[in-house]
Amino acid sequence: MRRAKTLRRAELACSLSRSTPTVQHQPINPPCLRGIECDSIRLLARVHGEVVSRGDFMKSIIRHTVCALALATLSFAQVTTATLTGIVTDPSGGAISGANITITHTQTNVSSARTAGATGEFAFDFLRIGTYSISVEAPGFKRHERRGLDLATGQTVRSTFVMEVGSVSEIVNVEASAPQISTETSEQVQTFEGRKVTELPLGRRNVSNILSLSAGVDSGSGRSPRLNGLGATGTGISVDGTDANSNPEQKSMSQYGARNYIDVMSIDAVAEVQVIRGILPAEYGSVVGGQVNLISKSGSNEWHGTLFENYQSHALNARSPFTPSRTATGTEIRRPRIVFNQFGGTLGAPIRKDRIFGFFTYEGYRESASRRVTGTVPTQAFRDEILRALPFPEMKLLLAAAPLPVSPVNADIGTSDAIRNSVSRDNHLVMKGDAHVTSNSNLAFTYTRMRPYGLDPNYLANGANDRTFKYVSDRIASSYTIGGAAWTSESRFGWNFNDMQRLDAFFTQKDPAGTKEVVPWGRSIPTISIAGTSGFGVGSAEIWDMNGSTYSIDQKFSLRKGKHALKFGGKYSLNTGFRTNPQNPAFNFASKADFLANLPSGVTPSFGSPPFSSAMHELGFFTQDDWRVNSHLVLNLGLRYDFYTNNVSKPTTNIPVGFYNLTPPKDWNKFDFGAVTDPKNPYNHDGWVNLGPRVGFAYDVDGKGKTVVRGGFAILFSPNVPGVVRQAVADPIVPFRVSWSATEARDLGLKFPRYSDDLREVVKQQVASTGTRFPFSAINPGLENPYAIHYQFNIQRAVTSTLMIESGYVGNRGVKFIMHRVPNLPDRLTGIRPNPKLVFGGYYVDNSQNTSYNAWQTSVRKRFSRGFSYDGHYTYSKTLGVSGGDIGAYYGSDNSSNNIQDFNNPRADRGPNGGDATHRFVADWIYEVPQLSTSNRLVRGALGGWEISGIFNTRSGGRDTVTMTCAAGQYCRPDYVGGSTSFSDWKQNTSTRCIVGARCAIQYLNPAAFALVPLSPISRSAIRPGNLGQGSIRGPASWTTDASVSRNFKVGEKTTFQFRADMFNATNRVNYSGPSTNLNAATFGQISGTGAMRVIQLNAKLRF
Repeated sequence: MRRAKTLRRAELACSLSRSTPTVQHQPINPPCLRGIECDSIRLLARVHGEVVSRGDFMKSIIRHTVCALALATLSFAQVTTATLTGIVTDPSGGAISGANITITHTQTNVSSARTAGATGEFAFDFLRIGTYSISVEAPGFKRHERRGLDLATGQTVRSTFVMEVGSVSEIVNVEASAPQISTETSEQVQTFEGRKVTELPLGRRNVSNILSLSAGVDSGSGRSPRLNGLGATGTGISVDGTDANSNPEQKSMSQYGARNYIDVMSIDAVAEVQVIRGILPAEYGSVVGGQVNLISKSGSNEWHGTLFENYQSHALNARSPFTPSRTATGTEIRRPRIVFNQFGGTLGAPIRKDRIFGFFTYEGYRESASRRVTGTVPTQAFRDEILRALPFPEMKLLLAAAPLPVSPVNADIGTSDAIRNSVSRDNHLVMKGDAHVTSNSNLAFTYTRMRPYGLDPNYLANGANDRTFKYVSDRIASSYTIGGAAWTSESRFGWNFNDMQRLDAFFTQKDPAGTKEVVPWGRSIPTISIAGTSGFGVGSAEIWDMNGSTYSIDQKFSLRKGKHALKFGGKYSLNTGFRTNPQNPAFNFASKADFLANLPSGVTPSFGSPPFSSAMHELGFFTQDDWRVNSHLVLNLGLRYDFYTNNVSKPTTNIPVGFYNLTPPKDWNKFDFGAVTDPKNPYNHDGWVNLGPRVGFAYDVDGKGKTVVRGGFAILFSPNVPGVVRQAVADPIVPFRVSWSATEARDLGLKFPRYSDDLREVVKQQVASTGTRFPFSAINPGLENPYAIHYQFNIQRAVTSTLMIESGYVGNRGVKFIMHRVPNLPDRLTGIRPNPKLVFGGYYVDNSQNTSYNAWQTSVRKRFSRGFSYDGHYTYSKTLGVSGGDIGAYYGSDNSSNNIQDFNNPRADRGPNGGDATHRFVADWIYEVPQLSTSNRLVRGALGGWEISGIFNTRSGGRDTVTMTCAAGQYCRPDYVGGSTSFSDWKQNTSTRCIVGARCAIQYLNPAAFALVPLSPISRSAIRPGNLGQGSIRGPASWTTDASVSRNFKVGEKTTFQFRADMFNATNRVNYSGPSTNLNAATFGQISGTGAMRVIQLNAKLRF
């Protein structure tokens, strides 16, 4: 892997033992990072926990490729294909049995044939997407031919073929078109064909930006969609039917940290995007919300391709009103510099005409951008006061790294404001091969490669804490389809590998005294954080190193028996991975007085984890029967069973590591957790109970496919994602993290500065004296798999052949969703824990969270015709939960990390989930100006060839929560004391916090509506929970219009050139960001930022 990956997990293993780890292959000595000691460090590349070189890794990819092709043809899915069903009748409506039906894929000339049964029924399953022609022949009737039938991903199209009496040599030609409404299925499906994916204005050409263009869909964590109010981790991501999640510990479109600009694959490699939710067919498993399917483009019998360049520059962009435009002397301040270049191309070709086809995509980007970075920093007077009270070399280093403020908040603190440079780059490849093996079998193979890199500047001076991201992503998807007269089989194999290394530069700052580290990173300088009106923080830094691989094998069969369309099959999946996340020790202070007296309200060291590899197995089976009861009614009946094993972690070196879970307390008020469980079986899987029925119906009211009533009920199960368990994997004695309270810090004499080496010894001494291991997190040994109950009822109406409307009720209930609570917190008054022997660094994790979603969703869709297409979607909804409404871990998901005031009363914290907005409307359109072919050359040249497209998005304000500062580990909200929580004239209600040359901050929230709960002088925590509800305030509403204008020039007979300008937030509307919500902060209730202002993106593309 690139440069043999200098920052590896063996280095982090050394942080727990100076012994050289025993590994399975020859170790490689990596080059040093700047300022990092390299003695005893070994490189561990993360392919299944083995130590490999770059060459070994490439060999691993080749092995997976060979394995994929072999398993696709021999082995035992998500829907990536289409289905065509129909009936052949005579003019009187009588069935014609024995008719011969041939369907031909236009782009590749690949054909398949079926014979109509006794009832005249026929079906083609597992058809690749694209345009088809259909030929029907029967003795005594004219041959019937239909051309131009476009089939989309997951679509089931039913057609009636009425034969005319005559000779087979006579031909009846009909132009075909897929129906606008669904008379066969009950699920909610939004399909974005390739034209929309490439022609709508998408920022940095990222496919994730199109996913929210549907009713009931919103953008969640990791740029993944929240589907029908359920958290983003409940949405599966697939490419060509195999796993394509980019985060190795959650489900996500983007890689962890979202520092990549290309999610999953280039839009030029995407043939279609399908978002499916609601009453999913039984073949979909391991999700609670729904599925995003990306279908890659294939080659054809014609050579074709593209070349493109995409460009953004600061010179074309608008400035935020909160960004200074001039100095105090009136000198103009230039916009922060941005130069973004995105480039690439595609090539599709026949390798062997009518048999073997290839498609290749390359996309790269390079960005150098000046970013505005701000931070709260101490004034010079406050620095002098700090150094008089705390004259430590470490404090001098911390304060030296923090710049002086340019805008004062009060006498102690102010805001720094500077321009720093960020860097982004990637080289992305997609290779697709298709082979028509026999007359009734096809083989496909897709390989995807990504190598994003990013550098994010920090407000600390001279790049002292800049953050770098290094990602690796490789995926293989292969499939083999074969069929007979009444049956079809589809086999798939997938491999998905993702790796991330993230480093904060300040983590490399070591003890200025030069004390030798006991373990690497054991003398990284501690960080400080002060709360209150004089609050600021400086120096927080970490390493985040993680990876994961997913292997999957799928097998599906379809069988037609009269009026029954049967599907059944199974799936096996193996999920492996590793993570570690050491950080410098954090010293938190509740007030300025405590800080100057060096009395921390909490001390939190994060030690990380030794090298390990975790594994979880999944096995699922399903059966589905789409039963056509009569000409009006179709029932969709399915049942799915999934079995998920425990996620078990094992060491990959000689350093012990595992998930050392605790047995539950006998008394939850005393938190008297029991003995440590066996790390090979840390919790119990829930066995046979994951049975998910899927029941739906589609009723064709008039029998003509004009009006359809649809509804249904489904239960969807998901495994607990890897991050839920991997967060707690650690050394048998020293956990990933420990969090000492103010009282414990005083009793243990913990004062700034203390290093991880020192604090590790404190942990060992406490464990030795109490006989109780400190956990980071404990998980309920009876942890069950989360599931969601979906129900819906809607009506679809085809207004014209190209226009339809759909409206109806959609609801769901999330059951046994993941919840994180901090256990055994110190008493709010005394500061003493109920169980003084046990100090948690993290959470107690169980299935206590239930969610609800109720919505009325309405959509209008106009298919592209006469140069125009339009979609509009309105959602009126409410979603409620306790901790965010997701199934993921406390990081990288929509779940909150710590939002519960009372461990034993989480229902008191029930409120709107993340992304909740009462009203949301989104629309998109594409309009082609007529070619004016009958006009003269001058008119055609001036007015012909133009295209206008756009996206409009508006929503009411999102939920937010007012908090107050209290002791580390505690979560506190203030009291609501009456009155309006926000000012009615807030846009004109400017605060006194101003930066020269920019708009002053806006006072959005009314401080008089809230009151702080008194703090205990001993515990530094609120003496009781506040009465303010979770998510009880709303931020500003927003609306945005994105527009694209392009001109197409015909260069040759089959070559065109397009020049295009995309404008994001084309009207330059100021969409205000959320307010500061900490009531203790001097900036409480203020808005000092906006969403993106107008950005112009220029694009040139050559198509041939």
